[in-house]
Amino acid sequence: MFYGLISKKWFSKLQFNSLKIRKDLFNEYYYDSCNINKESLIAFMKANTKYEIKSTLKNTSAKVLILVGGKERAIMKASARKTQEIIKGSKLEILDGYYHGELSINHPEQYVEKLENLIFTTSILGE
Repeated sequence: MFYGLISKKWFSKLQFNSLKIRKDLFNEYYYDSCNINKESLIAFMKANTKYEIKSTLKNTSAKVLILVGGKERAIMKASARKTQEIIKGSKLEILDGYYHGELSINHPEQYVEKLENLIFTTSILGE
């Protein structure tokens, strides 16, 4: 595994750049990366590779807005579509030009606006 590399600044910059995070957030990213212990990293990686949607998700009565970046990998877009199919009444929004997590990290004001619209509107489907 690459655990020994995460505290190396050059490696952290490569990872950071691949995540498309705003440049002004690098120092925070690097600090957090250096403070991840090996056990947490392994647990995180295992959880990411084994994730499955629970069968009970279809029973939710919550308003659900699914956001996926238009520049995300095809598997992420497929997962978003599958989630929308499972959750009746949910809304899927594909964010043109965005990578994974980019809205919440790089454009927090727009992200909060979407959350407020979700919370304070009667229907997320515009009905």
